[in-house]
Amino acid sequence: SFLGCLLGGAAGDALGNPIAQETIETIRSRHGNAGVVDMVAGARPAGSNTHGTQLTAFTTEGLIRANVRRRMHGEQRPPRLDCAG
Repeated sequence: SFLGCLLGGAAGDALGNPIAQETIETIRSRHGNAGVVDMVAGARPAGSNTHGTQLTAFTTEGLIRANVRRRMHGEQRPPRLDCAG
C-alpha cells in the first residue's frame, strides 16, 4: 500500500542515515557481519530521519490537500501560482 511505502521509506532512511557514508567493511567491523539491524546513533539521535523523509512527507501532504480540494470544488487542474516580480 501507499502508506506502507511511506513508512518503509522513513524506516529505511532512519536505519541507513548514520552509516550512509561508510564502506561495507567499516559497517561490518562496527556492527557485525549482518550490518546494522537496529537504529544506531550517528550525527543525530538514533532513529532520526533526513530531509529526504521530510520532503516526502510534505509532498504527500500537498497531494492529499490538492485531492481534497479537487473533490470539494471540482477543480481539474493544479492550482496556479502567480508570482508578480
